[in-house]
Order: sequence, then C-alpha cells, then structure tokens
Amino acid sequence: MREITVPSSAVALRSDKPLTPAMVSAIWELASALDAARVPAEVDNSVWLEVPSRLLRGEDGRNDNIWLRECLTRLTGVQLSGEWRGDPWGAVLLAEWKITQGGSMVRALIPPAGVHA
Repeated sequence: MREITVPSSAVALRSDKPLTPAMVSAIWELASALDAARVPAEVDNSVWLEVPSRLLRGEDGRNDNIWLRECLTRLTGVQLSGEWRGDPWGAVLLAEWKITQGGSMVRALIPPAGVHA
C-alpha cells in the first residue's frame, strides 16, 4: 500500500494504486467546492457536494466522463489515516459518487474525516 503524507502531520493518504495527476486535481476541486460552500472543517455528518463534472475532468478531460468515472472510482479506494491525541483513526476520502444531469454534474459524498482533511 502506497502512503502519501499531506501537509498536516496528523493525516496521511493511503492508496493501493498511485494517485494520478487527475486524481490530485479532482481532490483539489472537491476541496475548493467545500470551501465555496463554506463547509466547516469539523462536521458531524457526511457532506454531499454538487460539482460541475467539467471542473473535475479538467480542461483536457474527455466529455464522455469515462476517465472521470475511473478517477472517482479510484478515489473511493483512497484511505485517510492519522492520530488524534494518541489514538489512531481511519476513513475513506470519498464515500460515494454519482454523475447526474446527463453527465454535467457530479454528486460526491465526503465523510467527516475527508472534510477535515
């Protein structure tokens, strides 16, 4: 399992497959959508985000969302882990996703630990 440390010393991303540039870009776009929605860093429940698929695909992404689906599927396998006050914890980064409105929107369910990270 590959481990990638993110800026916070308390949180690490782990995936059995390497994070592609498209996956990293999608993570940043999801984080931007959380910021735009003014979702606080600490939430008790998962958060549904609606993001235009073109933002998650990137400028050169295919309009048929083939690679976006692959990217979102892989992101559901990315795990978060860390330690809080000496106690270990773990979660997934993306719990669920749906491509809606004829492929133009993505609904993404981000668990509380994913929101915090």
